[in-house]
Amino acid sequence: VERGFFGESSVFDILRATVESRRQDPNGSDTWANLGSLKRSEYWRLPPHEFRGDSADARGFHPRLPPPDIQRMLFDAYFDKFNPQYPILHRGLFEQQLRDPAYGQDQHFLAIVLLVCALGESMLSPPDSRAAGTSKPTGWAHFEQVEPFLRVPTPGVPRLLDIQIWLLSAIFLSTTTDPVAVPWVLIGMALRMLFYIGAHRAMSYKDKPNLIDELWKRTFWCTVVGDRFYSSALGRPSGTLEETFDVGFPLEVDDDLWDISNPSENYPLKRPQPDGEPCSISFFIQLTRLSGILATAMRTIYSSNRSRVLMGFIGIDWEQKVITKLDAALASWLQELPPHLCWHPHRNDLTWQNQSASLHTTFYRIQILIHNPFTRSLPRSSAGSPPKGDNTTPVLSSQAVARSLTTCTKAALSCSRVLATQIRSGSHLVVHPSQTEGAFASGLTLLLSLFGAKKSFAKDSPYVRKMTTALRACMDTIALIEKSWKAVGRTW
Repeated sequence: VERGFFGESSVFDILRATVESRRQDPNGSDTWANLGSLKRSEYWRLPPHEFRGDSADARGFHPRLPPPDIQRMLFDAYFDKFNPQYPILHRGLFEQQLRDPAYGQDQHFLAIVLLVCALGESMLSPPDSRAAGTSKPTGWAHFEQVEPFLRVPTPGVPRLLDIQIWLLSAIFLSTTTDPVAVPWVLIGMALRMLFYIGAHRAMSYKDKPNLIDELWKRTFWCTVVGDRFYSSALGRPSGTLEETFDVGFPLEVDDDLWDISNPSENYPLKRPQPDGEPCSISFFIQLTRLSGILATAMRTIYSSNRSRVLMGFIGIDWEQKVITKLDAALASWLQELPPHLCWHPHRNDLTWQNQSASLHTTFYRIQILIHNPFTRSLPRSSAGSPPKGDNTTPVLSSQAVARSLTTCTKAALSCSRVLATQIRSGSHLVVHPSQTEGAFASGLTLLLSLFGAKKSFAKDSPYVRKMTTALRACMDTIALIEKSWKAVGRTW
């Protein structure tokens, strides 16, 4: 991966073809085989005023790390509560590098250590509490030391550490009072660096599985997933299109199956995942697949007419075509879930319970997102009409509108049951913004249904009581989440 990437539309692809053709010519000059020696340094070497990285952006960077016992507690919080959902780092390799004196001098690695501490601390304490000996909220004393790395991206080929700094910073900032807008921008910067490096193309990776390649893949897909969810939360276009990348998902193998004692081969895979044994990475693979359905919904239901036309959703019945396709994709996703991630309210393993709850609340949130625009039969320009044309058509028939209303209500009720189970079990764990949206969107959907029900049912009817109980579960969830994710309090 670790090189600059130039696609086929780039003029450098023509240069590459030219060089290769000359190298294959037996009568060609040796000059073509040694083009690097012809580089004129005044045009290739970065002048001091342009170089940021270690010498400028992070000049004077002297990290103030917590004591070892506190570090261990924060590392445990990060890797136990956060990394299973966003597997950006490999704990064994991270701790091995932490003991390596060479990494102790690497400012970018130390910035990663600080971000791990910041996120770990935010998992342990409410954001308004103060760290010992400081007036700053928990996590901020670590994060603010990393801010110089975020001012200007380092010129040249970015390293994996560079991109992980932007990604982890975006996720940490999602716990603050502006939980989406700023992270959305930082995620976009990480995406551009990943495209620069070619992490989005399968050709950038080695054929033999190794941990370094897997960490690049994990970082790429974590960034894509974050971009999709942040973009949908803001109602803005995503920075990625599926047709522009062909890199596969990370391998579904547990972290202890990588040989971190063999750096010469980039830490190869010791053995494959045993058949039938649940894998800790499976959750993230399924979340990534689910985010792909979300991306399709955003590009069809919530996009311009032109985008729908390009995807083949044309004519007065385009809405039904979109709904049918997305409903089928959701049903397929649910059917193909690994057994340990299917929803069971009385599961003993809290890790699988939390991961299953996270996936299912996200599933129901996306189901509501798909159907909500069609719960009102309002006129809208058809996908086949000009953007400013006068031709309008009803979105859906009254029967279709009723089906979408029913789907949204059922999804909200199902989501509330998952949330209520998590609250009762005491294993409540939310580290993804879509889960917060799931509680909020379900609560609003139930509230709207409750308003309508009160016109037809008595206040003490079983239906109204069911809706009220479900709404309370959503509100209780938000009250719990806001203790760690401050901005969630705005939705109460």
